[in-house]
Amino acid sequence: MRNLNLGVANITSVTKEGTRALCGCGTEFTIDPSTPYVEYEGKAYACCSQECHKAVSQDPAGAARLFQQKFAAR
Repeated sequence: MRNLNLGVANITSVTKEGTRALCGCGTEFTIDPSTPYVEYEGKAYACCSQECHKAVSQDPAGAARLFQQKFAAR
């Protein structure tokens, strides 16, 4: 994602401990340099693991809806 000019859409907080995000699977995690992302319609969604990334990469539109649903349910 270093070369993309995208906003990360699923950030929950930014503190001195790090940037936290809510994955589409419901896991809240801290973003780090190895965090995988899926892109859809100009937004990036951080994934909690390579496994989640692999799953959501198959359907970016569905993944974006899932991330948005998890966010709305908070």
